[in-house]
Amino acid sequence: MVAQLQMLKDVVVVHLGVGMAPALVTKFMVELGAQVTRVEPPGGDPFAAVYPAYEVWLRGSALDADAAASPARLDALLAAADVCLVGGEDYPGVARRWNAAELSARFPRLVVLDIEAAPAGTEHAQRPATELLVQARSGLTFEHFSDRPMVMSFSPANFGAALRGLAGLFAALYEREGSGQGQVVATSLFEGAAVWAGAAGAKSKSRPRTPGSSFRRTQSR
Repeated sequence: MVAQLQMLKDVVVVHLGVGMAPALVTKFMVELGAQVTRVEPPGGDPFAAVYPAYEVWLRGSALDADAAASPARLDALLAAADVCLVGGEDYPGVARRWNAAELSARFPRLVVLDIEAAPAGTEHAQRPATELLVQARSGLTFEHFSDRPMVMSFSPANFGAALRGLAGLFAALYEREGSGQGQVVATSLFEGAAVWAGAAGAKSKSRPRTPGSSFRRTQSR
């Protein structure tokens, strides 16, 4: 049903991000008809070997194998694009190569989605953007009816960041229809985790407590 809507059939996307959240944004945009071109880091996207479903999330997008090493080619892609995805998850040895503000300044009509570890200026912003660390620092790995932290296996930080990013992209594209100007849409894994933290807390409080059970945030350094 969603694939038949094709509401983004005229939207051109350049995917410069790595990790689960940008890949999920690409999946949803492709399903709505967007044309997505991926530009991977030198040596390839390391998360292809991390997530078994990674190839499925990126299905329907096209890989430009030369743009990463050719500034002129990449500039041509960005000049013709409506949306650019940057950021995502951190991986050892893979540097974050793209600055959202610089891309926005160089390509004023471009809507840039920047997915970081946490909101800029917060104490969490300089921490690594990895799913488990963000779950711990956001309080999602609370101890509940157990003597050990609970890890949410469906990657809520990444999934929440993707949903928040999509909402921001749609709003920015709609606004550009009137202003003619793109903008940076910023979200983070930490904010993505917060999407689920409220639901988890509300659900836990609605359940009867048993003697000796605990419900507290884990402490992270």
